[in-house]
Amino acid sequence: MGGRSYRYKQESIPPTLQPGIPIPEGVIIEEIEDEEVGYLDMDREPNMEMSSSMAMMAEEEALDEVVVIAYGVDAERKSLSKAVVIVEEGEALTPNQSVVQQLAGRVAGVQITQNSGNVGSGSQIVLRGSSSLIGQANPLIIIDGYMANNVQLSELNPQDINSITILKGAEAGALYGSRAANGVLLINTKTGTYYPQNYDAKVQDNYATYYIAPRKFATCKEFYSPVYMVKSPEEERTDFRETVYWNPLVSTNRNGEAKVSFYTSDAITAFRITAEGISTTGLPGREEEVYTVNQPLSLEASIPPYLLFEDEVQLPVLISNSTDQNQQAVMNFQLPEVFKYKQLPDSVITLTAGQTKTIYLNGTIANTAGQFPIRLSLKSDGYQDKIEQNIEVLPKGFPVEVNYSGNELDKSFSFRLTDPVPGSVQASFKAYPNVVDDIFDGIDRILRQPHGCFEQVSSSTYPNVLALQLMESTRMDRPDAKEKVLQYIESGYKRLAAYETKQDGFEWYGKTPPHEGLSAYGLLELTEMAKVYPKVSEKLLNRTRNWLLSRRDGKGSFNRNAGKYGFSGASEAVTSAYIVYAFAETGGPLSTLALEYQTALAEATTSKDAYRLGLLANAAYAFGDTNAGDKLLTLLEKQIKGKGLAQIDADHSIVRSYGQSIRIEVASLYALALLKNPANLAKVKPTIDYILQARGNFGFGSTQGTVMTLTALSRWATLSSRTTESGTIALALNQSPWASSTYPQNQQGEILLASLENKLVPGKQQVQVKFDQTSTALPYTFNASWTSYTPASSADCRVALSTELSTRESKVGETVRLTSQISNLHEKGVPQTVALVGIPSGLSLQAWQLKELQEKEAFDYYEISGNFVVFYFRELGPEQQFTIHLDLKADIPGKYQAPASSTYLYYTPEYKNWAAGTQITIRP
Repeated sequence: MGGRSYRYKQESIPPTLQPGIPIPEGVIIEEIEDEEVGYLDMDREPNMEMSSSMAMMAEEEALDEVVVIAYGVDAERKSLSKAVVIVEEGEALTPNQSVVQQLAGRVAGVQITQNSGNVGSGSQIVLRGSSSLIGQANPLIIIDGYMANNVQLSELNPQDINSITILKGAEAGALYGSRAANGVLLINTKTGTYYPQNYDAKVQDNYATYYIAPRKFATCKEFYSPVYMVKSPEEERTDFRETVYWNPLVSTNRNGEAKVSFYTSDAITAFRITAEGISTTGLPGREEEVYTVNQPLSLEASIPPYLLFEDEVQLPVLISNSTDQNQQAVMNFQLPEVFKYKQLPDSVITLTAGQTKTIYLNGTIANTAGQFPIRLSLKSDGYQDKIEQNIEVLPKGFPVEVNYSGNELDKSFSFRLTDPVPGSVQASFKAYPNVVDDIFDGIDRILRQPHGCFEQVSSSTYPNVLALQLMESTRMDRPDAKEKVLQYIESGYKRLAAYETKQDGFEWYGKTPPHEGLSAYGLLELTEMAKVYPKVSEKLLNRTRNWLLSRRDGKGSFNRNAGKYGFSGASEAVTSAYIVYAFAETGGPLSTLALEYQTALAEATTSKDAYRLGLLANAAYAFGDTNAGDKLLTLLEKQIKGKGLAQIDADHSIVRSYGQSIRIEVASLYALALLKNPANLAKVKPTIDYILQARGNFGFGSTQGTVMTLTALSRWATLSSRTTESGTIALALNQSPWASSTYPQNQQGEILLASLENKLVPGKQQVQVKFDQTSTALPYTFNASWTSYTPASSADCRVALSTELSTRESKVGETVRLTSQISNLHEKGVPQTVALVGIPSGLSLQAWQLKELQEKEAFDYYEISGNFVVFYFRELGPEQQFTIHLDLKADIPGKYQAPASSTYLYYTPEYKNWAAGTQITIRP
């Protein structure tokens, strides 16, 4: 099985089943919450190696007798009509009668006639039905799932039979078609593995299986497991993994037994062992056991990983004495300065034998952002325990960010610092001697965004691919950077491959049907990746390419699995032009797409749409059609010179982006087309300058804009590699010197002027950037960020979000309902909406509820990122609303505020709508 695991939903299995691959045996051990525990009292210590033997038993008491027929499920036998009759071993089958005799006179509508008077001669069974219509009377006989019409029932041993089920009428026909016109005899043997005479093949599996080619296998789950040495009681506990053991391939011996061994984590808690598997006869089995882990003197603390400025917390610390003697212990508290406490609990604690005591650390979080450790230790004679956990403190309020880019020798710009939350202001300046550093900075910004769909994974993976290509092409000696980039690429490739659908091609979340435009984008990305990462599957690339070719309609265009809006709603002309562009850029031959290329070429020339002109100009050069490429580039140049890049005539892109994003996409396509000919190197410089200056708070706009921009910058840097002069950068704030830095020739790495916020005060800020002692300025960015007490929602945002808790006060252990409403404010549909809903630190999400809501299509996808749950919607119809109810569990007492929630369209992240973070007080 290759270490892979599978789980299929019943509704996903096709009606025509093939013999397939059974679900492999597996064991998983997970930490569980206290209220779920039915304890199996096993005294274990943290990190103790343990073995476990389990037997998987059938749940005989879990279900009443259930009969499933074509028209539904009759839950109990007593509710069945006479069309379904069951004769079981305990009520009718006797060892001194043949199978035929078991039925005689016992079941209504069954007539048995012996063929002759000879002893041992066969009998004819007739079920009341429609036998006259097909000219024969024998019913269909199924034994353990095997069709056995040529088997004489008199040859069967009644002692081997568990039950006989008789189907008549519509129920039989619905299940077995015309073959069941005379009814059906379903015979289940006690072993479930009946092999008829003269049949040497294995009986068909009697459980639902579906064969999937190896390339469709899902990657087996992997869980981190440290290499353990047995710890002494004095050592610090640092490992708090929730899943401590996972084995997808456990084989039992002849007696159905298997032994596994594993180390627990450091948690003082209960663990559940779950074993699931399939027997050699195809029967499933499952069993669970729960055990607890303890140590003589233990210390546990509930500490939220994220807190906001001014949160008031009461951290519960649980101290347990599991010995049979009284213990006097000394408690040591090492709390960071950001945790402002009034008074600490007594440091000397007395515990009687078997006693558990809870103390509380009460404090208020200061307005200082960052990560801080909390260390607690407990020590008595012979025993001690200690824990350490980091908390991240985040500013409260509404995030605001301003970003300016350029590459002029002398440049001034201004912004207003409005209503900042004290302690939240940050400012920095970066200059880039080479494009690689610029790209890495863009990657760091992208990595801070959610990564829930194919495009979002691409947004962080694709730039790394381009960066690595550039480092190799320019022979840049950055081994540390290369190693980091390769790790990102490997991780990104695994995630991207998982979005391939079972029909080939890609979809945002890996579901069918695949999407043509997104698959073309995936083909582009993976082809570029294969140049620097040899593990990219050539078969995967070929499948994607062949699937795109299969979508040709024979008329010069492509069939589309189109939605209504956004990427999935791009016009036929744009989709065709983009697929042709992707096919050409990935090395596809012109002869394969000759009709589609000529059709798209003619449409772009006629429409003069700047976006389509850019796509087809690049495609023409890639196909070797230089004449067509020159003509298209001339049309594009004429439009850019006449209107400027800020006013280009482009209806929409493949992602239906608008605003700055589509302008950057067109500029990048234009630059890429120019760079196809090195003679255009000087000609492309103004466009590169425009791209660098157009970068905003969220990079280069949409994923498409970012990728195309970085591709253009990488190719330009490769062709125009130059020696960086030495020089000096000087910054002035409100006409007063602010900061400066001198850099040498051939500077390696970015030039960073950080922690500039000390001189920023609320109001207007005038910033001047000036390069001295050099003839050429370096590309640079200035960034200032803060959180504001007032929201900075954009009037151009087409979606809105509201959040509300059902109560402002609760107790530990109770649930609180959070209601989020996502609305489309536009009279037209909108694509790919993202909603980030903030969760107060003292409350926790319930994973089962999120999964259930996704199955009920309350949203298309979700992920948990820090203190946010992120919801994704492929499309929102005109003025459509989605309401999501989450039941949050109150875990840690205190007074908390959630980070501000926001929603935006994925392709225009610069336009956001904000909602204030919800507040709650949780009592012990």
